[in-house]
Amino acid sequence: MIEFMIRNFSQGLNAVLIIAAILAVAAPSFRVAAEDDETAFRREVKDLNQRYEDFFAHEAEEKRYYERLKSGVSDVKANRKEVRRAEESALRKFKSEKRPPPDSSALEAQHEAELKAERQIHDRRRKAYIENRNQLRRISNSARKIPENRDSGLE
Repeated sequence: MIEFMIRNFSQGLNAVLIIAAILAVAAPSFRVAAEDDETAFRREVKDLNQRYEDFFAHEAEEKRYYERLKSGVSDVKANRKEVRRAEESALRKFKSEKRPPPDSSALEAQHEAELKAERQIHDRRRKAYIENRNQLRRISNSARKIPENRDSGLE
């Protein structure tokens, strides 16, 4: 029972110390709030006047911004129209000067001849490889051979 009372007392003491620390930190703000009424009224009137002036200054600046924005619309439209005319003119000129594609039949014939020559070389090399491979097989098959079991050491 006494342990319980000591533990509760300890927790209560901690709570009191925390509240005291908070009040010590907050005490200077209570002094500021206690300034005389005359100064507070003057400051409030000054803040309200400043807010009033800032509001109308902002509103006037916003109006000037939108007027500048509107005045630039006609310039942008004129510029876009000029660019569009130039593009259409260039397109008409391109279409009128269009040349027929160059005749590539000579190049195609040359390319076909090169491909045919490459295929012939490839076929000759393939046939030579097959002939060499077959000859090596014939030699290997006709040669004397060591029995497989003795060669691998199993016998």
